[in-house]
Amino acid sequence: TLEIWAVLDAEPEVNETFTVTLSSPTGGARLGDIFYTVITVLQNSAPLGLFRIASSLNRTDSSVVGKEGGRTVFLTVSRIKGLEAAVSVEWETQSDTAVAVEGTLPVMAVYQIFPETPTSGWCSLAGGASPLAMRLDRPSNGGSTQTHATLYRWQGVLVPIQVI
Repeated sequence: TLEIWAVLDAEPEVNETFTVTLSSPTGGARLGDIFYTVITVLQNSAPLGLFRIASSLNRTDSSVVGKEGGRTVFLTVSRIKGLEAAVSVEWETQSDTAVAVEGTLPVMAVYQIFPETPTSGWCSLAGGASPLAMRLDRPSNGGSTQTHATLYRWQGVLVPIQVI
C-alpha cells in the first residue's frame, strides 16, 4: 500500500500533475502489470488568492448600509497570497437602494493599482461617450510637496489622458 497525501493549506496552487513509478521491489515483493500511475492534484479553492471585501467604515460587516444624505461609502478589496494574474471584482446593489454616482455616468468598478503615487481623492466627470475620472495625487513622504491631478478615460480600465 502506498499512500500519498496532499496538504490543504492557504497557498494558491494550480493543477499539479506527477507520475509515481514503482521499481526495484525488495523483501520478496513483485511488481504487477501496472507499475506506474499519473496523479493530478487539483487546484485549491483559492487559486487567485484570498479575498476580503468590506466597507472601510466597518470592516466586520458583510453588507453596507449608508444613510440618506449623500454620504459616500467606500469598499476596500484586499488580496493576499495571490498569483500574478488579473483580478476583477463583481458586486451589486439591491434594486433602488444605492446610487453609484449622480447623473448619467455608468458605474466604474475596477481594481487598479497606482503604485507611483498615493491617491488623495477622486471625482467623476461627464465626458461624452466615455466617462472621465480625475485622480488627485497625495504627496509622498519625504518627496516633493507638489501635487498633480491626472485625468483618466474609462475604457474597461482607467487610461491616463493628461497630467495637470
